[in-house]
Amino acid sequence: GRLTATLFGTKADVPVRVQQLGHNVYKATYTPLTGGNYELHILWNGSHVKGSPFKVSADTSSSPAELISVDSSSLKIGIINDDIKTVIDTRRAGPGQLSAQCMGPVKLAYCELYDHRDGTYTLSVRPTEYNDQHVRGSPFLIHVSLPPDPSKVRVYGPGIEHGILNMFKSNFVVETRGAGAGQLTVRVRGPKGAFNVEMQ
Repeated sequence: GRLTATLFGTKADVPVRVQQLGHNVYKATYTPLTGGNYELHILWNGSHVKGSPFKVSADTSSSPAELISVDSSSLKIGIINDDIKTVIDTRRAGPGQLSAQCMGPVKLAYCELYDHRDGTYTLSVRPTEYNDQHVRGSPFLIHVSLPPDPSKVRVYGPGIEHGILNMFKSNFVVETRGAGAGQLTVRVRGPKGAFNVEMQ
């Protein structure tokens, strides 16, 4: 018999490469170049196999963050010390951690994310400073990042090596570049009162 496969799209059809791996075992490969809904037709000797045509949906997003929608219409204007609220929908992006940082003209503004536990969040921003002119990039950009990755945190310096003498002042560096949003906590365990840790 002969196996053929074709992927039909609303804008364009996609060629399907069929490769025989063994007796009655085939591998089919295709690469859609545009997002949308497709129908995958698989035929054996000119007749559809069971379940054919199959529905295939191709998404153009390259990362889960691109699937998150933000209602930016409410972020265009605000009043000092009055909360600005907007809705962020992460349901299409799947599981992950959402974080937001709100920068004013001079310093960070208060912002809080409220998790509705259904994949949607309310972002509340309270501006405490103003400027008569729009800053570059206004309306404001909300940066949505991927979940933190602790494996990218680097720790180095003499303070993490063996053989530090009693009363010897030592230090070490914790570098979180590339690890994503998160809070750094440092704990040194040992005899009670033996360590005094200061973070800078």
